[in-house]
Amino acid sequence: MQLRLLGGQRRPALQDTIDFINTLEHSRRGDIEHLPTLAAALDWLDGRGLVAADVAAGLAGAVGQGVTEGVAGAATDPADAAAPDAEGTVLAALRRARAAFRAVVDAIVERRPPDEAALAEVNRLLAGQPAPVLVAVPDGVVVAERPAPNPFDAALARLAEPIVELVESGERERLRTCANPSCRWVFFDESRPGRRRWCEMATCGNRAKAARHRARRASRSKGADPVVGGV
Repeated sequence: MQLRLLGGQRRPALQDTIDFINTLEHSRRGDIEHLPTLAAALDWLDGRGLVAADVAAGLAGAVGQGVTEGVAGAATDPADAAAPDAEGTVLAALRRARAAFRAVVDAIVERRPPDEAALAEVNRLLAGQPAPVLVAVPDGVVVAERPAPNPFDAALARLAEPIVELVESGERERLRTCANPSCRWVFFDESRPGRRRWCEMATCGNRAKAARHRARRASRSKGADPVVGGV
């Protein structure tokens, strides 16, 4: 069995997972999809060392030929079977994983049990994570892994790992979603007091501050209205 040597960043950081969740951006103008195509998704994964360049090229080539069997769970999900093409199937798998990550993170933030289907999807990905192995080399050992039967799912599984590590660390209370209901950007609060509410004070924080100011002015204006019929 051929082993793949691991180099560079193999295990993503929590921020990578957060960035992945935020590739579907919520805004007042509606949702913004930052991974609209398979090429964009593979570039994103490759850029974080989650899918090797040759693997990404192979996946793209397989999709280009219309090959769906064994790619990102194509044969296991009835919803994906209706996808118009292989690219749609792969993207559906990515978006299903991202939605599951978001659902689990929202549950962590809101301190409630997550949706069972979302939790099952995350655990399904984690179960398929290829285990690292040690390989002898002339000057000692290096880390390698057996080729994953589904490298796309393996990449998504690596992105799920930081969520597990966060829960184990006891710092899950610092995982937040922006208090702006039309934003809901996921972030990790690294501030010393640990009371950050907004993704950015310059944007959502200032909008909330301005909204409170307008509400106070409106309240004062109503209170200052003259009494009709007064002397």
